[in-house]
Order: sequence, then C-alpha cells, then structure tokens
Amino acid sequence: MLEEQILNFKQQFDFVPKLINGEILVKKSKYVLYGMGGSALVGDILRGVFPNINLIIHRSYGLPDFMPWPKEECLHIFSSYSGNTEEVLSALTVAQEAKLNSAVITSGGILLERAKDLKIPYVILPEGIQPRMALGYFLKAVALLITEDLNQEIAETVKNFDPAKFKEAGEKIAELSSGKPFLIYSSNRDSSVGYMWKVKLNENAKHSAFSNSIPEANHNEIEYLEDGKMNNLFFPVFIMDSDNSDKITKRMKSLMEINNDLKIAQAAFELFGSCRLEKILGGMVLADFTSLKLAKDKGVDPQRVLILEDFKKRIKK
Repeated sequence: MLEEQILNFKQQFDFVPKLINGEILVKKSKYVLYGMGGSALVGDILRGVFPNINLIIHRSYGLPDFMPWPKEECLHIFSSYSGNTEEVLSALTVAQEAKLNSAVITSGGILLERAKDLKIPYVILPEGIQPRMALGYFLKAVALLITEDLNQEIAETVKNFDPAKFKEAGEKIAELSSGKPFLIYSSNRDSSVGYMWKVKLNENAKHSAFSNSIPEANHNEIEYLEDGKMNNLFFPVFIMDSDNSDKITKRMKSLMEINNDLKIAQAAFELFGSCRLEKILGGMVLADFTSLKLAKDKGVDPQRVLILEDFKKRIKK
C-alpha cells in the first residue's frame, strides 16, 4: 500500500548497500548519471544538496551530445530500478564500447545481468516498489560512488525526519486544489523539489502538473493570467525556502498577490530541516501525501501505471 510506503520511507535509510566489484571502481569528482523517470530523481536531489557538484543527468539514449569535461574523466553511473530501461541500456552499450569508467545501480533485470557479465561495479537495490518511491535506497547506493559526503547529509536528515508530520498538510493542499492541474513554482535552487512534485502528481494521482522556476517564470509563463477564461483552471503551488534570496522571495510573494487579486486559489509551503537533504525530502514526502489524497479522491490506484506500460509495449512493436 502506497501510504504505508510513504510512512515507512525513513526505514529505507537502514539499507546497507554493497558495492560488488568495488575494487575496480575508479572514483571521480565528475559524474554522468544515466536514468529515466524515478530512477533519475536521485541526480536531481544531488544537485539540490550539492549545488556545485560536477554532475550531468542524461535522460535519453546513448551518451550526452555535449559534456563540459572529457568523458574519460567522469564516472558514468547507470541507474535503472527495474534494470530494463532501454535508454539506460543503450547508454551502457555505448559507454562500454568506449571503455568508460562505469558503475550500475539497479534492483535486477537486464542491467544487472550486463553488470555481472561485464564485471562492472554495481549496487543491487531492494525490490518491490515503484522507482519514484525508492529514493532512500538510491541515495544510499549513490553515496558509495561519489566523492561528496552524502552520508553526513543522510545522518543529519534521519535524526528527526518523520514522514507522518507531512500527511495533514499534504491532504489539505489536495483539497484546496479542487482537482485542478498544478502549477508548481520554486527557486532554481529548489527545482528538484518542484520536479518531484510534478512526477508524484503525474504518476501517483494520474494528474496534470507542471513545474517552473522563479525568476524565469516571471518573464513569460505568468502572462497566462491575462486570459480570464483560463487563469482559474490551474492551481499554483509555491515552494518557499528561507535559503532563497530576498529578490526571489519578493518575486514569489508578488505573484501570489496577483493571484489573490484575480481570486485564484493557491497554496504555499515552507521547506524546513536542519540540512539541505532534509528540506528536499520533506518537500518530496509532502508531494507524496498530496498525490495520494488526489488519487483516493479520483478513485485511481496510485501504484498502477497502465498508460506507461501500454506505451512501453507499443514502442517495442
């Protein structure tokens, strides 16, 4: 049951990952993370925790068309929870042909078999949940591969992290939305949280959601508000953060004032925690509870992904 998975999320950090073939891993300070959907979200979190990290997230086939560093200087991390993501498998094939420094994170599938056959360093994740719900496992696995001290962030986060404290607020946001599509706004620094909200609403609630960052959205997107027939069709949600600059906060509050003038229902919440990772994961769990409440109200199964499975079958024909 999804609610149980959300409430037990903290327990994922009890997972003790093992790096198989770790003796041949060459650690680097530059990374390319290959992944799709929930299996790539760990990269977005890393960017949020370590703003200066040398990380490219590649969400497509093969290798990136452009890298700011020589590909031989990077650790190439192939992330697929199922182990059957064709884009990631494609990238691994190209990387191995080029003899690039590689590591794999997966729970099984073809990717695990290739890692074993090719004797690539790999970490096996626990099975049984959707990739978007396995971010604790992904974080513990990635911590073995990167030079940045992610374990310190994890230890600080789990001290007082309690997913249950986000339940009431998440359900309230769902109620305030009245079932409208979400427009999620954050600072650039917190864009990983905004994107996770989009993913959770899309997959758990089968719900339309769009994320954008301030100040960019102030230069184009907000012009939709002039359309009196359309502007009340969306539900804006603002991700506030005490780490934001005064200029970003002012821009967010000014946009909320315009929404109020136009009588547009909206919501805002503050990220809180003793470290960056706790803030990010708190925002994510809030999205989990919001999306779960919407799924219940709509009478849909939050764990089922029928359209995604149908799409995968069609592209294999």
